[in-house]
Amino acid sequence: MFDADVPVADAAMPGRAAAANAPFHHLHALPRALWQAALVCSSGATDRRLPDLSCWQRALQAGRLPDAGRDWGDPDACAALRGAITDLDLCALTQGSAAMARQVLGVMLWHLDRLVDRPAAQSRDAAIDHMVQAFRAEWATQRQDWEQVLALFKSLGDLAHLNWDTLQGRLDSRGWREAQRIGAVLDTVPELARFIDAVGRAHRRDDLPPAADPRPRIDAARQPVAVAITTELLDQPSEVRGVKRSGQLARMLASEAAMVRHPVLARLWRARFAEQQLLTYEDAALATQWRLQADTHTPAPVAMPQAPVGQGPMLVCLDTSGSMRGAPENVAKACVLQALRTAHASGRACRLLAFGGSGELLEQELALTPQGL
Repeated sequence: MFDADVPVADAAMPGRAAAANAPFHHLHALPRALWQAALVCSSGATDRRLPDLSCWQRALQAGRLPDAGRDWGDPDACAALRGAITDLDLCALTQGSAAMARQVLGVMLWHLDRLVDRPAAQSRDAAIDHMVQAFRAEWATQRQDWEQVLALFKSLGDLAHLNWDTLQGRLDSRGWREAQRIGAVLDTVPELARFIDAVGRAHRRDDLPPAADPRPRIDAARQPVAVAITTELLDQPSEVRGVKRSGQLARMLASEAAMVRHPVLARLWRARFAEQQLLTYEDAALATQWRLQADTHTPAPVAMPQAPVGQGPMLVCLDTSGSMRGAPENVAKACVLQALRTAHASGRACRLLAFGGSGELLEQELALTPQGL
């Protein structure tokens, strides 16, 4: 069984190599962001601090403190910080979050390294008390900021992959304050959250109305249908479609009739008539009759009650033009924020398409990253 209080650096490195690099082979189990602080910290002995740090890292991610024996070689200072971490309930923040555990350890190393810079007239116990007070003050502020994140993006689920250092620099930005204001708007519109939870077509939802199924019913009765039968009637009085050669005198063109009384062309006319080559009008008529016949085609789809579906991927379209100023803009931004909450709470994909004037289009993946936020 995995034990968070047992160093694992030796398991990741062969015994001979670990012995040659001791005690620095324990850095292999630490995040690279902690290497410098772990090496230069003046508190405790290096051969005690490095293996204890890896145990602290895993224990904090597990939501607890390691054994009291893991004191980094400085039991007095480490015990004082343990009490501060317990009072601030930082283990609740670091549980399941490697970034937050790394942040706590980084702040501990920074304050412990300042003990060596105490005034000559100040005792070490007094310096430890001052160091713990500074640690409490710093984390009281950071915890408040983190609680703002949780309040704004509540129900997001797993926040372990957030880069706290990067996100922390955005908490005082204008966009972050605007997001907080929109989050307050969401609390007054619970129907919006319920609607966004239901969109999509991925999972069965028993609380939604049945969905129509376009599949046809095999046993559906076939009703007779009216079928149009069109017949073309040639050489019947109707519209003139063109000119053709025939021997029909009634439809002969005037140019042909003029040759009948001509002293020379009369012989040409008689020859054409004999050969059915007179130029005549071409007439044709279309007669349409309607008959009832059995429908031999696939019957039309019949709606059948099916299991309702919902909670699929979301595509949010946001109008950012000037016409959205005021209340419509607030509601639109609230929809985007709620979509982000819902998507990450249920593990669904969410993409934003923000459009404004001509040629203005922004595509953004709503991800739980500093860029997405």
